[in-house]
Amino acid sequence: MRREAPENNLSPVSRLLTPEPCSALDMLRKILIFIFQTIRVVFELLLIGAGFISFLTGVLPVLGIGILFDEALVSVAVGVSVVAYFALTRGKRKKRVLVAYAGFVVVLLSAFGIHEYLVYKDSLIVVVKNEIDFGKYEPFSESVPRLPQAPTLKIRNDIPVLDGALALYPLYAAYATALYPERDYRVALRNSDRSESFYAFYDGSIDSGHGNGKGGKNQGDRGPHQVHFTNTITGFKGLLDGRVDIFFMAEISEEQKKMAEEKGVKLKYTPLGKEAFVFFVNAKNPVDDLSLEQIRGIYSGKITRWDGLGGHGAIRAFQRNENSGSQSALLRIMGRIPLTEAPTVERNLSMGGIIRDVADYKNHENSIGFSFRYFTNVMVRNDQIKLLKIDGVAPTVENVRNGSYPLAAPYYAITREDTKNPNVPKMLKWFVSEQGQVLTRKVMEN
Repeated sequence: MRREAPENNLSPVSRLLTPEPCSALDMLRKILIFIFQTIRVVFELLLIGAGFISFLTGVLPVLGIGILFDEALVSVAVGVSVVAYFALTRGKRKKRVLVAYAGFVVVLLSAFGIHEYLVYKDSLIVVVKNEIDFGKYEPFSESVPRLPQAPTLKIRNDIPVLDGALALYPLYAAYATALYPERDYRVALRNSDRSESFYAFYDGSIDSGHGNGKGGKNQGDRGPHQVHFTNTITGFKGLLDGRVDIFFMAEISEEQKKMAEEKGVKLKYTPLGKEAFVFFVNAKNPVDDLSLEQIRGIYSGKITRWDGLGGHGAIRAFQRNENSGSQSALLRIMGRIPLTEAPTVERNLSMGGIIRDVADYKNHENSIGFSFRYFTNVMVRNDQIKLLKIDGVAPTVENVRNGSYPLAAPYYAITREDTKNPNVPKMLKWFVSEQGQVLTRKVMEN
């Protein structure tokens, strides 16, 4: 009986390298097969790598780590293309790979779906920094508090430029209403990356400078630029540069003090009153009261869960940007105790690129944040958060006034000692006069 020749199971590479008699045409055919199969293997490896990247793109957001592409849909497209490729190939091995990749894509799509659900759910969470109707606080608007009698001071020329913290804008807008000529005043606009401030005229034009572009010279015809707010970081720099005459905020940070020293600017602090520095949580959080030591424990990272404080779950402790008024107030509470790392978020810069910034407070059930009472209770008016008692004392106007609330923070009108504007000293004197304090209380003790 004739035996059949054993089947040649050599690989294409082995076949190519194994010498055997063949014609030139057979040799060319083998070389082409080798090149084709090599290209296919490389192509398969690239697809597997792309599939792995797409998998990470879908899964990492679920883990809270971040994504590798701007659009997670790209990952789904890559995964589907991988499956489509293997679906068009033949052979038992390819069928096994096809099944494995089908399972992979199911996991990918599931991860993508979970990610999109979390994004949607997160979009429903109330951000405490809500849309605020600044028009109601602008000078001479109907809702701005007014004195019952004519003010003892009126400014007609050399009108000082006022700027300050957002939480104090209603106060110095009321000062301007009492002391300045009646006209339209526009508030400042900011870039999304917070890098520069622009000031808008009522005719719709935009000016990237301040007033008439003459630096700190305060002319009576500077239009609606005398009253605006940027933020405590940008506005304070304006005070040091001579573009702002009076800046309103709580006590400045150590870094801001160093900035003033480096520029050779001596500052004068005129205290106007005290305000409650408050901590707040989600209204559903069962915790109502924290001690100062517990606050320090939370923001130092020593206390990481609500369980021992009357609640449940991990604590998500939000902070503010460095040199903001409220962040400076927190640092004073902490003393020499270092802060734990704050939740952060990636923000797109208007000129390209990404910066990592402190995340705005979001009202998760395990969140805690801080601000000032007036801003939280009056300007924001968010019924989905609640203010915490500190050492058993609620942050009320009465408790701030009688001194029982432990976190009553002073706020100031800050000026340069070398101011050239003759009306600045007059205004500071009026702020602390009986009439000025009546207006201050009428605004801040709302």
